[in-house]
Amino acid sequence: MRKKIIVIISVVILVLVGAFVVNKFVFKKESKDISKKSEIYICPMHPWIQQDHPGVCPICNMELVLKSIEERIDSSENVSRTSMKKELGEITLSPTQQVLANVKTEIAKYESFDFTIEANGVVKVCDDATRQISSPVKGKLARLYVNYEGQRIGKGQKAFELYSLELIAI
Repeated sequence: MRKKIIVIISVVILVLVGAFVVNKFVFKKESKDISKKSEIYICPMHPWIQQDHPGVCPICNMELVLKSIEERIDSSENVSRTSMKKELGEITLSPTQQVLANVKTEIAKYESFDFTIEANGVVKVCDDATRQISSPVKGKLARLYVNYEGQRIGKGQKAFELYSLELIAI
């Protein structure tokens, strides 16, 4: 009976020591690997350039900047932005950086403008889309089938009728 109790206690102690060793060396290494994998280095000018180690951008030779997944999700500045997940390469500025850069932000919303802007301008006709028709004889337009400038005319469609004494004389 005593031998069974000693064997059971020694088995329980071995299981606990084994669990401790597994936890200490196996699971801790996996958590370090996970934290390393969550680190992404991106180029500030080309955010689609991503690496899991530091280096330089192959396009512009700038140093890659560390951008971890936790930073992208957790670094929201106010309550309205916490619901939105940030995209990789999105720039966030702290309030002091916003003041130094003279940047003002506003949440997009539908509003009506309470001011008007008057500006002078000139409307020009696209010269590439217009064609000039010249008649081989002198005359005047008797009837015009085109109602406005810029109206499209198909092949074979009448554009005008011409009254010419030269044509009548022939």
